[in-house]
Amino acid sequence: MRSWFSLLTFLLGLQTAPAFAANCSFQPFSTVPGADLTLQWTAKSGRPCDLTLRVGNGTGATEMQVIQQASNGTASTPSLSSIRYISRPGFVGRDRFVIERTAESMARRVIRGTAHWTIDVAVVP
Repeated sequence: MRSWFSLLTFLLGLQTAPAFAANCSFQPFSTVPGADLTLQWTAKSGRPCDLTLRVGNGTGATEMQVIQQASNGTASTPSLSSIRYISRPGFVGRDRFVIERTAESMARRVIRGTAHWTIDVAVVP
């Protein structure tokens, strides 16, 4: 069952973040519509940290919004394929926000679902 799920995850659309960006870094991840995730980010204090989701194999979001705002910064979803976080200037430490994302995949068969992505951010100087 586990290997089938792994294959399904790959077939439905691998969404990976870049290993390093100018102001932040992310762990690579993949998702299936409806699967909850916890993601780890590292962001520079006061600088925008943007994640653009690669959409492929007929997989894409139909809705995406912040449902729990960061305590020490601001999280937003500028589009259905991007997430942005900016800490308060000067803040260094841990922060967290939650995204609710409804997506569907049309690879082989239609799968729809709503997932909650908890994003833990290590904010560095």
